[in-house]
Amino acid sequence: MSITATMQIKTDSIIVLTGNMMRFVPVFRLELHPNHWILFNKVHRAYYTDRYQYFYYAFGVNVNFETFQSLFSAQLFSIGEREVDARRLEFTPLEDNRNKLTFESRNMIQTTTTYGNHTIEQVVLRGRSHPQTLVATYSDYSETRGINYPRNINIELLDGEQTVFGLDMRIQRVSFNSDVQISSPNRQRFTRSTIDQLLRQL
Repeated sequence: MSITATMQIKTDSIIVLTGNMMRFVPVFRLELHPNHWILFNKVHRAYYTDRYQYFYYAFGVNVNFETFQSLFSAQLFSIGEREVDARRLEFTPLEDNRNKLTFESRNMIQTTTTYGNHTIEQVVLRGRSHPQTLVATYSDYSETRGINYPRNINIELLDGEQTVFGLDMRIQRVSFNSDVQISSPNRQRFTRSTIDQLLRQL
């Protein structure tokens, strides 16, 4: 699925991603809170909500709010850790002045590829005991209020070689911290559904 999107990030508090088709037709709104997430499907008037453990039990990818905050902020992180410890990273130089950083936790393997200017090109998250992989790819960086931010973000969930879900986003606008104003949709206007039903509709 290819969309245009707006992103609102309030550090350690909330992330709101709004997706549109053809720039003006609303498709979804994703709210990421520290302990849970909510996805509003504006096409089918449905919403989906759960805790982050859902992604591990359903897809084998052990992620939390901090993981998504780093992924959507295009910031270097070590999955499951509050801070990056350089001593636990395996550093591999690549061609074209790029680098690969590998981090391993108890149940996840994370590979991060960076450009020569230290911006992130790609993050790959793979469970040790599951075939699923979450891949985030970034491009077309530009400065927004002093922050170098990618205008293209592609998110893929892979089961082996098969794509379970793919989202190609062109970021039209991004807001950080004090610029973020949140107004959630009225859930009574939506029917609660499951992610399995959503994946069948894609």
